Amino acid sequence: MNKKILLSSPLMAICLSLSLNWGCTNAAASSVSITSQEKTALSPSAAAPVIDAPTAWALDDGTYEQSIGSALGGEFIWLNRFTPDPNDLPMFLEQVQVLFPSGAGVDVGDLVDIHIYEDTDGDADPATGARLVQSIMSAPVQAVDGVTWSYFDIPGWAFLGGPGDVLIAVVNRTAGTNIGDSPAALDQGVSQGRSWIGINASATIANPPVLPSSTIWNTIDALGYSGNWLIRASGSPLSSIDTSSVPAMTGLGGAALTIIMGAIGAAVRRKRLKGE
Repeated sequence: MNKKILLSSPLMAICLSLSLNWGCTNAAASSVSITSQEKTALSPSAAAPVIDAPTAWALDDGTYEQSIGSALGGEFIWLNRFTPDPNDLPMFLEQVQVLFPSGAGVDVGDLVDIHIYEDTDGDADPATGARLVQSIMSAPVQAVDGVTWSYFDIPGWAFLGGPGDVLIAVVNRTAGTNIGDSPAALDQGVSQGRSWIGINASATIANPPVLPSSTIWNTIDALGYSGNWLIRASGSPLSSIDTSSVPAMTGLGGAALTIIMGAIGAAVRRKRLKGE
């Protein structure tokens, strides 16, 4: 039996729908719509993404139990906060992987933006100290079966110097923007407390996104649904890259160093594509 529950408070309303496509059209302006996506014994689990890189980050266990969306419809931002091993820094981030849920209002070819930030202030809050490093704009969703990951290559790769956190954020530009849609897949296994959501009352997200969002900005756990977004990332520590042919970098200014780092990344990518 389909059932809908509306929970209200002075700060927000949270709408829980126990069918796949129910919206929360009567929810308050600062609300989060959550649609149950419970797995059955016949439902396949998501296969782990195939990663061709020395370093891979994941918070999730590979499956999702809920999908999340704003009751306002429109755009919102969801992100994972990763803390790289200091021994892996500096490094190049090469690819982001995202799993999109099935039956959640997302179609193949819908567009999302991916944003990579460094946050080195050490306070575990993405709203303070985050610096945008690189973005992937208007990237098409590749799969919406809840099993197959979408892969987003980072043009030129993103150089991360650290130390501190790296934030990998997704914004749904055209993916799951109708009221009742829920494009963000949530693993509700053991929560790492590192998955955040941001919603503005305007139902839009600036480009680039402004952190924090104005209406809702918190971990998804703080909204009553503990879990981890199915957002992953992978890359290569600089220590794993053969830089023997690169000139000495001592005394180089920031601009020159950035150019050389980009050249190294491009060279490594060409070798990977050639299978060397």
